[in-house]
Amino acid sequence: MKTSLSLLSLLLLFGACGSDDGDPQGGWALNTIAPEGSYVSLSANSPNPTLVYITSGKLRFAEAPAMTPEYLYQEYVVRLATAASRDTQGELHAAFVDNSNKLRYLYKEAPSDTVWKTLEVDTLTSAPTALCMRHGQDKVFIAYLAPGKVKAAIIEAGQPSVVDVDNYSNITAEIGVGCDLDSKGIFHISYGMSTELRHATVSAGVATPETITKGKLGTGLVSSLAIDAQDRVHIAYRHRDSSNNTLQGSARYAYHDGTSWQLSTIDTAKDTGAAIRLALAADGTLHVVYVEEPRSEIIYATRKADGSFERSVVIPQNKNMASLDIALTLDAKGKPVLAIAKEGIHIASP
Repeated sequence: MKTSLSLLSLLLLFGACGSDDGDPQGGWALNTIAPEGSYVSLSANSPNPTLVYITSGKLRFAEAPAMTPEYLYQEYVVRLATAASRDTQGELHAAFVDNSNKLRYLYKEAPSDTVWKTLEVDTLTSAPTALCMRHGQDKVFIAYLAPGKVKAAIIEAGQPSVVDVDNYSNITAEIGVGCDLDSKGIFHISYGMSTELRHATVSAGVATPETITKGKLGTGLVSSLAIDAQDRVHIAYRHRDSSNNTLQGSARYAYHDGTSWQLSTIDTAKDTGAAIRLALAADGTLHVVYVEEPRSEIIYATRKADGSFERSVVIPQNKNMASLDIALTLDAKGKPVLAIAKEGIHIASP
């Protein structure tokens, strides 16, 4: 999702983080990876987070801890959206949309290969702006927003199959799709449809969608999903609180307790939750980042034992947060790693 931070402001303000009540929480360390770029993603299933992004129409990556940029693939002009994941052997895989609106999967046939291969997954009438990718059971799963539809692609033994998951109502540029795999290999997707936050499962080529909650027009159009060790689904999303042109919203959280969906609010400020991203640690700690638009701040939140959320500011007040893209993952120690695409590509962690 894309939601102007100047690079100078990022560099100056990134250590001046504080809690909601003004008590200092310590800064997040900022590392600028590249002077330009867009559409960031951070690999899932990886002890060392790997950043994948677009620069000058080419796909590049940088792997922790060195985070030295390298070209990942240069044959196609990459237009929009990236996703990245690592398989059980630790090999990097990626997905992207080229300038012909084709969704492509990027991989190596063997770890020793030096040549990347691409597989055409789907041809679309216009480019999707949201991708999510996971690995499991020797398969690759990609969730994406195609014109008018939510889709899932399952790639097995080099062959893609595409499933129409649900209709999709794209009413704003603020769109995002969440995904994860449970222990049974069932693919879970979160997304918005008109006034609804929705969740769908894809198993054996069959999609089963459901409505979690309803709000005003645009609810759920940005969301992020993770599954815990008990196969319970966690979703951070933006709830729309107004149907007027300002599309005011709030950062919210949905959790399935094994019986039903439980809902709570992450941030009660007037307009929060843009670009929301979620990551779930092995110990169950929930990490969330999002933009609070009235004060133009990037906020980091964690869920406490009592179910409430503790928030701190990653990037303090700065005017104009438009055209911002962020991604969130955790390193091997469960520490949050944040990628920011705005006047360059940046990595940050506390």
